[in-house]
Amino acid sequence: EVSHESATLLGAPDAARVTLWDAAGAARGSIVVAKSAGRMVAVAVDLPDPGVGREYACWVEVEGVRARLGTMWLTGSVAWWNGPAALPASLGPGASFGVSIVTVGSGGAGDPVLTGRL
Repeated sequence: EVSHESATLLGAPDAARVTLWDAAGAARGSIVVAKSAGRMVAVAVDLPDPGVGREYACWVEVEGVRARLGTMWLTGSVAWWNGPAALPASLGPGASFGVSIVTVGSGGAGDPVLTGRL
């Protein structure tokens, strides 16, 4: 499902791929986004279990405003999410994407564990 969605989005004229980096500077994931499709795919590897009552959330930050886009599923050490995304109208170069651990049901974006720039 993730591979198919990624391939579809990469075919869009405005497709972009963002590498997600951890605090040590290691590449640990990526986001594929197509603003025209209003969809994205996020994949990250080697993330630990977030713990009871916590989950991984992916988000975008544009002009200092962060918006949560989705909750990632964790299968083994791979976290992933794909689907419709309420992408900001002003999404463009310089936008930041990230993954954070948040409290389940909080709706917040939390402190980043992975980040990358468009």
